[in-house]
Amino acid sequence: RLRGLGNFPVNGILGLSFSNSGRPTFFESLYTQGAVPENMFAMFLGLDDQDSELMFGEYDRTKFADPSAEPVWFPVIDSFFWAVALSGSRIGDRDLTIGSSRLLSIVDSGTTFIVGPRGWFNGIRSELLSLRIRTAAVGFNLILISCDEIDRLPNLTFELTDRLRPLSFVLTGEQYTRTRENGGCELTL
Repeated sequence: RLRGLGNFPVNGILGLSFSNSGRPTFFESLYTQGAVPENMFAMFLGLDDQDSELMFGEYDRTKFADPSAEPVWFPVIDSFFWAVALSGSRIGDRDLTIGSSRLLSIVDSGTTFIVGPRGWFNGIRSELLSLRIRTAAVGFNLILISCDEIDRLPNLTFELTDRLRPLSFVLTGEQYTRTRENGGCELTL
């Protein structure tokens, strides 16, 4: 077990961030030494009994929802994080875009939770309450619901901007919830 990670069952951490120290990262070293064919990595997060996968230097089309589709590439706009341009978000038909003209979406393999500012989180909770979905807010960013309500959850949509246009990525209620070990369900927000 690693210090600071509580009871998480991990053997170590392999960061895939950009180099901020002038020294090459693990992945940059792999690429410059010719150990991987392309300057890319891909991650597949398995569902239920599927194994997750991390690939260096390539991607596996069989993991695509549509294996005949071409991948969509987004320019990184903040190299401290893997941040891409977020043009908007909504839950159902309710716009959740708040505040800034420069919205970022950080793609982080270190968590399965979706994190946003308090106003964004409150907009989601307000929409669920307007649909009469019973919720309980615990702490800053945790919403508990009855697992029987998952089918009633509206879609959560993120619009990310590639080089040409915004593209919508839609999550169903089942995709942004999880069952808690001690019972009940929670939104992964």
